[in-house]
Amino acid sequence: MITQEMVQLNKENFISSEEILSTVTGIYKNALHENFGDDIQTRSYLLEGKTFDKSVRDIFSFNDDKNISACYAVNFEGGGFIIVSADKRMPEVLAISETNSFDFAFNSRELKVDELKSEEMLSKMPYGLIIWIEDINNAVTAIRYNSLSDSSDNNTDKANDVTTDANEITLGYEINTPPPGTPYLVNTTWGQGNGYNDSLAFCSGSQNIS
Repeated sequence: MITQEMVQLNKENFISSEEILSTVTGIYKNALHENFGDDIQTRSYLLEGKTFDKSVRDIFSFNDDKNISACYAVNFEGGGFIIVSADKRMPEVLAISETNSFDFAFNSRELKVDELKSEEMLSKMPYGLIIWIEDINNAVTAIRYNSLSDSSDNNTDKANDVTTDANEITLGYEINTPPPGTPYLVNTTWGQGNGYNDSLAFCSGSQNIS
C-alpha cells in the first residue's frame, strides 16, 4: 500500500529530466575525474588544446511500471554518455563513458522498463544491458514503494538495505536461456551481485558490486 507519506517522499526525492539537463554537464565532468582521475582530462582535452565544453545531444528516460522515470541516459555531442538515477535516494551516477554513445535507435524518448524485453527492443539492445536496466528499476521501485521515512543521513543505511535486497533478488540469478532470437556472443554465465561479490567489502551498508 502506498501511503501519503510515501507519495510526498517520492515527490521530494524525484529528479525530473529538466533538473537533470540543468546539472548533468557538471555531474558528468565530476564523474570523469572521480572515476578516471586527471589522466582522462589530460589525454582527451589538454593534449588537444580543448576545454571541457560538452553539450547534451539527447536524453532518454527509462520508466517504472507507473510510468515514472527510474533513470536517465544522457548522450553528449561529440561522444560520451552518462546514466543517472531519477531518485535522490539512489547513487547519482550509474554508468559513464568518455567516448561512446547510448544510442539504440529508440522510437521514443521515454521507454517503460517492463517493455524492454519485447522482440523489437531485443533486436536493438544487448540482453545483458536490458537486465542491468531492470536491476536499476527494481532498486528504485523498492525504495519508492517501501516505507522509508525520509532521505536524510539517518535513513541512508535503510535505503541502501532496500537497494541491496533488490539487487540480491535481481542479480542473484543465472542467465542460461535468454528469449528466442537473442544472439549469443559467449556462453559464460556470470554476474556482479549475490554470490559473485561475496569476498568484497561493504560500503554504506551494501556490498560492493564485483
